[in-house]
Amino acid sequence: MSRGCLGALLLLTSLCTSAATEPTLPDADSGHFRWDAGLGLASLSFPAYRGSKVREVLALPVPIVSFSSKHLSLSRDGAKLDVYDTRRVRFNLSAAGSLPVDSDDVPLREGMPDLNPSIELGPVLIIALPCWSGWTCVQETLARGVIASDFEQIETIGWTLQPRLNLRRSAPATQRHRHDWELTAGPVYATRRYHDYFYTVEAPYATAERPAYAARSGFSGWRFSATHVYQFGDFGIYSYVSYDNLRDSAFADSPLLETKDYILGGIMMRWTLWGSHLKR
Repeated sequence: MSRGCLGALLLLTSLCTSAATEPTLPDADSGHFRWDAGLGLASLSFPAYRGSKVREVLALPVPIVSFSSKHLSLSRDGAKLDVYDTRRVRFNLSAAGSLPVDSDDVPLREGMPDLNPSIELGPVLIIALPCWSGWTCVQETLARGVIASDFEQIETIGWTLQPRLNLRRSAPATQRHRHDWELTAGPVYATRRYHDYFYTVEAPYATAERPAYAARSGFSGWRFSATHVYQFGDFGIYSYVSYDNLRDSAFADSPLLETKDYILGGIMMRWTLWGSHLKR
């Protein structure tokens, strides 16, 4: 399963935060602890990795857990620890991860080592921008170090950098029947070691159809995503689509790249059964 799949799953299972009408950060003043737990049914369609034509469709029940406090949260962007937080600027630490890819399931990677699950961790700088009434606009810059492991050994596989614009429009949090939207767009950059992990073909694994290739650092494509959430009381429907344009990327000529259009999407129904905001 690709890292994009896990990112989508985290997004779909998160709570939608409220957006302010002024150019301030969501939840900048909130010091209250809030938690939710429930059940969801999710369906996802995703490629094996960025640039692969091998797709999977996954449907599964998922437990839903999310929480937020003044400094720590588990939500749409993974786990976050706020280090510096004002009305205009937020600096925190964030974590994400990926699941493994079996090379035997991907013809272009047949005979090559499997891709191990990975963990990403690093700082995020969030700056509030002026925005239209009813919207929240922020500039986010994510820098994450990445490690991969087969649970016996740990390997450092580089860094990623993603500056992006995030637009959110949310109904008031007190409104029982609500629609929320979120749009993000921005470039992705990565180190040579990161691209090497996914796109390099070393000489022992080269074939006539898969020549040896050495990936390099630099531009890793454009990423665009859109999310819509319909919430009615304790029931919600979450839909998500993400598109990566890999043209002109540093690995565009890798023999492991089948397509330069990377699309994943998902939908989830969620029932919140327990939570600090529920009155039972």
